[in-house]
Amino acid sequence: MAQASGTTLTGGTWRANGTTLSLRGTPSIAALGAGATVVLDGVGSSVPQLAALASNAGSLTLTTGADLTTTAAMTNTGTLRVGSRSTFRSDVSFTTSGTVVFDVAGAPGTGNFGEVRATGAGSLGGTAQIVVAPTYTPAIADVFVLGTFGSVAGTFGSVVGTGASLEARYTPTQFLLNGVGLPPIPNAGPDLSVDESTPAAVVTLDGRGSTDPDGTIASYRWTTTPSVALTGANTATATFLAADEITFVATLEVCDNDGQCFTDSATVTVRDVRPSPTTTGPATGVVGVPVTITASFTDPGALDTHTGRILWGDGASDDLGAVTGAVRPLTHTYTSPGTFFPTYCVTDN
Repeated sequence: MAQASGTTLTGGTWRANGTTLSLRGTPSIAALGAGATVVLDGVGSSVPQLAALASNAGSLTLTTGADLTTTAAMTNTGTLRVGSRSTFRSDVSFTTSGTVVFDVAGAPGTGNFGEVRATGAGSLGGTAQIVVAPTYTPAIADVFVLGTFGSVAGTFGSVVGTGASLEARYTPTQFLLNGVGLPPIPNAGPDLSVDESTPAAVVTLDGRGSTDPDGTIASYRWTTTPSVALTGANTATATFLAADEITFVATLEVCDNDGQCFTDSATVTVRDVRPSPTTTGPATGVVGVPVTITASFTDPGALDTHTGRILWGDGASDDLGAVTGAVRPLTHTYTSPGTFFPTYCVTDN
């Protein structure tokens, strides 16, 4: 046969549609070369010369109930497609670093999906591509056993085509797809902006707007960056104390009853409020005689620190360093007559 070299099918497209296709002049094919394409389409399709197939670097497709069993250890570096109701079996082992395409066209009980089976080890790598028929939507409880082996080594480098309705997982002997529901929709609420206060106001982060389109919200978890002390961090409505100015991101993670978890964030700003100084003192004084006034201030930011300065109105001033809101006396001697307005300046941190 012109497109065979020894036991390797080097090229051509070979198709069996519900019949037996015999490759004349070739007693056994152990390998499909990169240029070879073999399609078994339909129940009863077979190519007897593939009974000991050991490697595929080309394209091998089983579909619509066609099965292929090899007595050899199988290595796939090309593309193997197992379509609806079709199974590829190795009586020894199965190794893939190429692409395996699995068709999923119906619920697990219908058998309308492709499978790969090996008596011995399954060594998985490369890509698994999942093709879900447009006429079928997987249900939450669906579990498809796409690969069954004596043992599983490794995982596919990537699993593509699962969309939002299926997720891949592995057991010690199987490669599975689980049907999953629609994801939850987290809602951390709008961005918040409040003033610092004393006593500190209790501010609520409200995630009660989160929903799950096809189930229930199973858990809530709030985290903050940078870290802020929260009360009720594992509930829909966490709270914090607005004791000092800060800006942070509050992130809400919600998980639904299918185990799917998604996040949403809101930015929270606690604004600094300026201190409010006050002074009292005599309305008149005498040149050369010390005058004493009292100064104090309030600041809703209980955690703020402060520095003070007094401007006497005659060009003189005193730096007071660190100050507190307590009433303190301040004394100055005016050296010339005039009308002066002492000003107490307080700066917070």
